[in-house]
Amino acid sequence: MFLKADKQDNPDSINTLSDPYHLTIHTLANGLTLYLSCTNYKPRIETRVVIKAGSAQDPHESTGAAHILEHLMFKGSESIGVLQRPEEKKVLDEIKASFEELRSMGDGDERSQQFKKIDALNQKASSLSLPGEYDRILSHLGARGVNAYTGIGETVYKCDIPSIELERWIKLESERFSRPVIRSFLTEIEAIFEEFNQDLDDDFSRARDLLLSGLFPGHEYGSHTILGKKEHIKAPSLEKIEEFRNTWYRPEHMAICLAGDFDRKEALALIEESWGSWNPPASGHPIPSIKKAPKLRGHHKKTLKGADSEFSMTGFRFGGVRSEDFYPLVMLDLILNNSQAGLIDLNLVQKQKILEGGSSLSSTGEYSWFVLYGTPGPGQSLGTVHRLLMKQIDLIKKGKFDRRLLSGVIKFLEIEQIQDLESNQIVNAFVDCFSEGISWTEYLGRLDRLRILTGDDLVQFVREKFKDAYVRVDKKEGEDTTVELVDKPEISALKIDYEQESSYFRTLREKNPGYQRPLFPDYKSKLHHGSITESISLSCCANTNNDLFELTFIFPEGKSASPWLPVAGDYFTYLGTPDMSPEKLQKEAFLLGIDLSFQVDLERSVFSVYGKDEDFEKALVYVQNLIRRGVGDRKSYRKYIQGLLKRRQDAKLSKKVLLMGGLYSWGLYGADSPFRDILSEKELKSHNADTLTSEMKRLFDLPHRVFYYGKRRSSELRTLLCDFHPGTLSTPQPLREKQIYKEKDGENKIFFTHHDMVQAEIFRLAPQSVFDSGQLASISLFNEFFGAGLNSIFFQEIRDARGLAYTAYSSISVPEFPQNRHIIQSYLGTQADKLPEAIAEMDRLFLTVPAEGRLFDEARTALLKSQSSDRITDSDIFWSWWEANELGLDTEYRSRVFRDLENYSYPAMEEYFRDSVIPLESNILILGNKEELDFKVLEKRGQITELSPEELFNY
Repeated sequence: MFLKADKQDNPDSINTLSDPYHLTIHTLANGLTLYLSCTNYKPRIETRVVIKAGSAQDPHESTGAAHILEHLMFKGSESIGVLQRPEEKKVLDEIKASFEELRSMGDGDERSQQFKKIDALNQKASSLSLPGEYDRILSHLGARGVNAYTGIGETVYKCDIPSIELERWIKLESERFSRPVIRSFLTEIEAIFEEFNQDLDDDFSRARDLLLSGLFPGHEYGSHTILGKKEHIKAPSLEKIEEFRNTWYRPEHMAICLAGDFDRKEALALIEESWGSWNPPASGHPIPSIKKAPKLRGHHKKTLKGADSEFSMTGFRFGGVRSEDFYPLVMLDLILNNSQAGLIDLNLVQKQKILEGGSSLSSTGEYSWFVLYGTPGPGQSLGTVHRLLMKQIDLIKKGKFDRRLLSGVIKFLEIEQIQDLESNQIVNAFVDCFSEGISWTEYLGRLDRLRILTGDDLVQFVREKFKDAYVRVDKKEGEDTTVELVDKPEISALKIDYEQESSYFRTLREKNPGYQRPLFPDYKSKLHHGSITESISLSCCANTNNDLFELTFIFPEGKSASPWLPVAGDYFTYLGTPDMSPEKLQKEAFLLGIDLSFQVDLERSVFSVYGKDEDFEKALVYVQNLIRRGVGDRKSYRKYIQGLLKRRQDAKLSKKVLLMGGLYSWGLYGADSPFRDILSEKELKSHNADTLTSEMKRLFDLPHRVFYYGKRRSSELRTLLCDFHPGTLSTPQPLREKQIYKEKDGENKIFFTHHDMVQAEIFRLAPQSVFDSGQLASISLFNEFFGAGLNSIFFQEIRDARGLAYTAYSSISVPEFPQNRHIIQSYLGTQADKLPEAIAEMDRLFLTVPAEGRLFDEARTALLKSQSSDRITDSDIFWSWWEANELGLDTEYRSRVFRDLENYSYPAMEEYFRDSVIPLESNILILGNKEELDFKVLEKRGQITELSPEELFNY
């Protein structure tokens, strides 16, 4: 029944009539594959450089090599980041030999002395090179989204560049990949140690690795984790890493993928010119083949412990995207879990038999693994969660599911495909095709293949393929005594000279094409404002691209007006009507192809519905019926409250919620914070579902604004909304008084919360003034120059120079409302014993005006190139207008900020730093294991207040 994958597209194949992405695929004489898709969405290009090798191809004795090399590929080449190449090479060879010696040493004094030797060599090598120059070049090009990732079978380098910079980017990447140099290795391996330790604090990541080890016993997919084994990370082999690079970083194993605004012929010629002559000598090493995974027999149960809340996952193994298994698995995944009407969604989550649950499908060319996962409700065992999830598979086997779900899945995927056409992110599909070994023709035909799949086909597939061979992982609460962090050696900070540059950078700079003039939205012509009634405003924006619509109701009340509103926003998916159950109501929305969203923020609530224009009237009737006639019953409300209270307890176990929610809010507001201002258990239990439905209905009778993005004319829309508006359209309800939460000044205090974790995570908060439109240019430049991105001072000094963190950033926020403040917020995660050094370095950076020089000039150039090549289009036109309107800005403010940046000089930044950054007092927020922290040292920074999770959450 299921066709096998087509053969790979022929070189130089062109898909035009049947391909909405107008992709052409080329192969150069040296084997390099090119995927070129030209659009005019905006004058920018999404780029990907793909290597068809990842963790599965790591040497068995040096796992993590692919990932380490991914990091090191940002360190330059024989021309990039170079001062004195011959002298540097000698020192780098010594470093490589010293690391090989380290591999035979134990955890003792000998190892410590060896690291001191390597540290001294690292310092010497850095004086002969230019750490961070590659990052500075990308900033000079106006690149955004610079990153990379290592997968099981691929390594991918990502970048988003202005279209006018394509030529320089092509030449830059050719130099980087054809003549790379491994430098700054010791400092970078420190950051990788931190990434490894950070991963030890991620229970889901650990559970996933454990699941794969069971699904692929004795196989590279199961034994080669992305980050590598601890013993290999502790003593990495530069020789093995170089061997991996010489084997796989070759044109025949690589692809360049471009999607955006460029000329195809010109791009092809430029790539041929820069990359076509790259013909590296044979590596001398055989291409390692991935062996066939042994057959999985029986079911296996594995358990791990961690600080986060409990969950269970069950995995099954199948053939990959090139097998007959793939299409039924895609359909099965969405039949079980589509966030609206899947079997798990309705039978388990909607009926509140488990707290949360779902399914997922992961695939490579060779294998797929299908996972069921769930979190237990109050008093529920993980065994019960597992059995309930498995029962949904049994229902498919018995054919006990609504066959109409298949057509609903097709509609869901059709809408997703239409949305893909409106961005350059389709480039990621090119990456998948290359790394998984499938043709573009097959990728385009996936939806057609799914359309011919019947319910009987799915039943037959599940009966035949879902047997007793599976792996179950139960993640329980508790301390995992087997977890051991990688101890980081003491290293000396590198001195980064931001003023020096290589001759390569100088030459590249001379060919700077500048930047094009920006194009800002013409709000007057793009938006039409009117009204439905005297109290309901209407804003319309025409969709000229496709037949999708968005209809959004924006209400001027949020949590600050009623603490019941966030609960109502969460509960609305559990509503039914007098003649339709909640399950049937959710299924109807899915089959119609409409998606609903109800978000409640501090100051406002937003209700949105999305879908196809052909279903617009049906969507209006559906929403009107849901709001006007929506009801909840006593049993579902009681179970919902039980689940809500369980989720509250689980939140206290989440390091993300503890830090980003509880500690952050305390550091900004103190005890009187919106995070802590919640309904008590007694209040929740003393009410019923009518309280929540009344809150929802009341919103639609408030003065509010309706936004429509679609194909309908405003006159037609107004008539429809008069007929089908969910409110009464009578005299509007008065607005309620709002609770005011005041952001406090920093007090140079430290707020600490204990959590069982390997790392320590830090937030530094420094509130500035209330919103000041005159500072927008300074804030934008500060974020680019000082805090955000690989080329920022904060990242360079914290990570590249000192290896103190894997993730490090700092930025100044722009509030949503004029009465709120700008906040300087800085984050890093580090090893507990490095915490005092990390805090001291953060403080030093904020107390010193950054020096004038090239780094400032590059940041300004990067901003100008970024903003001039950006485009605000489609529904974003309205949201950008709304954002400005909420802040009291006129519609021309973007052009003023751009002109300010064009004329911005270093003295202006120096003045901003001295007046608005240095004088500020801050609060330090720390989440970590109290047994690992040196509080005596931390007390020198400020008064320490330990806060329990109960104090942070107020329950």
